[in-house]
Amino acid sequence: MTEHLFFECRITRVVWEKCDKLKRLSSVHHNQFKASFQQFHILDLNVKHDLIWKGKWVAIIWRIWNDRNRVVLRQGKIDCEEIWYMVQMNPWHG
Repeated sequence: MTEHLFFECRITRVVWEKCDKLKRLSSVHHNQFKASFQQFHILDLNVKHDLIWKGKWVAIIWRIWNDRNRVVLRQGKIDCEEIWYMVQMNPWHG
């Protein structure tokens, strides 16, 4: 169930595709947490930038989870553009 929410849902897939564009990479999207996280290791980056990308992955997961809770608990609506915007601007705001 959680894999669908984070990786297979048509809305959240758009968020991951936007991240691919930002990374300037095209890739196969994994539907498991470990494989997805490992995909964020980019070989030609230094340690600092690699950590930034991994932090971006965590921020995306965090935003998806928080938006899911908003939808379920407050009858909100999930919006891939809003998730992406919030990850870019303030990823840790719940």
